[in-house]
Amino acid sequence: MRHTMNTVKFIVSAIVFILAVSCGESDMTPGYIAKQPKILALKITNPEIRNGDAFSLNLLVAGQSVDQNMTNEVEWILGADLNDTSNYSVALGRAPYNQTFTLDETIWDTIPQDSINELMGDRTWIDIPVMAKVVVNGTTLRGIKTLRMTEMPAGMNPVIRAVTAKYGTETITITRNENRILTLAGDSIPDNFALTANMQDMGEFNDKLIYQWSVSAARWGEGELYINSEKKDIEQLLGENATAAEYRESVVFSTQGEDGDDPVQFGEYDIFLVVRDKKIDSSGREEDRFGLDFFHFTFILSDH
Repeated sequence: MRHTMNTVKFIVSAIVFILAVSCGESDMTPGYIAKQPKILALKITNPEIRNGDAFSLNLLVAGQSVDQNMTNEVEWILGADLNDTSNYSVALGRAPYNQTFTLDETIWDTIPQDSINELMGDRTWIDIPVMAKVVVNGTTLRGIKTLRMTEMPAGMNPVIRAVTAKYGTETITITRNENRILTLAGDSIPDNFALTANMQDMGEFNDKLIYQWSVSAARWGEGELYINSEKKDIEQLLGENATAAEYRESVVFSTQGEDGDDPVQFGEYDIFLVVRDKKIDSSGREEDRFGLDFFHFTFILSDH
């Protein structure tokens, strides 16, 4: 009986250990590495409009198997509740993921002006949620963003002009052209590389920004790019006292795994940058800003 009980305890302990290891491996993947499809950002141009203005919409989805040129249909809904998709004011329409969805002024003809006036009340503004819904690899993804209708639009989207890549003695600027691909191969592959957001100066409209860098898991192979937070590596690439991190203007990625001592993580990756207005310092609701811009490019570590 004692032998049986010991055997049972051993089996249970082994199962608990295996589960702990499995969960640990899963939990060890940082949130900035996108494996399963997920929405990173929903952009409205412009984030603040007058009643009757035209506006356009774009969606950013990340994931190991996500193709940024995919034509999956995105459903756009105005006045949506993320938790109750049946509760919305207007189904705006559908468009392929890889296209900007633009609505002209006639969209407001479908919404009774009395309803807008009632919601606005004595205020000079009203915040309207906009939802995007898309199916990627069998998974339904939903994202939501606020559109502000106001008598005095002021908030603007920040503008990412380019991303600057630095490695070794090389400095490369990746702009918003169609061929946004950076390839490193053979002896040109460094231990680390730095990326820096190149922002357009928007003055007081976008004086405080939040940066968010993300990367997909490799599309081929099992590679993963980890953010390197080592001060000496950051300063070697960006200069003395430089800072770099997931939520900073600059970031440093390791090409050799999390601790920098693994083999080169060969593969094809998508690297993403999302920049938002910093609303947390707003002193009042009317000063909240909803601006956003995003940028992505393909990064390849080639073994030949």
